[in-house]
Amino acid sequence: MSVAKGIRKAARRTVPVTLTIAGATVAIAAVPVESPQAGARSWAKSLTTAERIFYSDPDRLSSLPVEYRHGLFAAIPTGEDKAEFWRQVFKEYRRTHKLTTEQQDLLSQTEARLLTAKAFSQTPTPRERLRDMSAARQAIANAISSDAATELFTAAGPQGGSAKTLPLFERVRYAWRTVRPRQLVALVNRIATPVYAFSCNCISGDSCSYNQTCGGAACDQTSWGCGSWWCESCTSICGYYS
Repeated sequence: MSVAKGIRKAARRTVPVTLTIAGATVAIAAVPVESPQAGARSWAKSLTTAERIFYSDPDRLSSLPVEYRHGLFAAIPTGEDKAEFWRQVFKEYRRTHKLTTEQQDLLSQTEARLLTAKAFSQTPTPRERLRDMSAARQAIANAISSDAATELFTAAGPQGGSAKTLPLFERVRYAWRTVRPRQLVALVNRIATPVYAFSCNCISGDSCSYNQTCGGAACDQTSWGCGSWWCESCTSICGYYS
């Protein structure tokens, strides 16, 4: 075989491989690569008011993954509606748990004192309110349980949840965001970094899911969205840190 023929044959093999790699790169870049939190927020923002009300129904809300509860809350426009969101969480907790009279009274006092429209209209949240929220959360943890405090202050319902209530396409996107291999995440991050959102989304380990931890990676800090009732500042970002 001549040298020229060998080069042409090698070229015929190389071009399809190159095109395949390029196509795979484009396909990967086109797949949603947001974090589960950012993806859920994007979905919630796309909903109409009627759709948001539908998914915010207490029973339906508690069945959703925590990220989608957070996304629905973030899309609420007014302080009164934000306060009502958490009042419904408290109402659902009472409906699904047997509580003593003292425990019921504690929840009622917490709602009356802290779940107000004014409280959710102030950004950033005043330090005095942050102290009051922390004290109320600890009081409920002591009087009922730490799980109760988590449900009523940072998870808006039971931990976990299922994507079954979501539309089919969003379920697929949710599955991709939560199970894709870490190596692929790193690859896509290098290929299509502009589609990544680097807003901070946590302040403590209980703000993260899927075995992620709240780390010190560089991110844009936000004045609300984390901590108790999701109105504390976010200073770090959830991720897989070695």
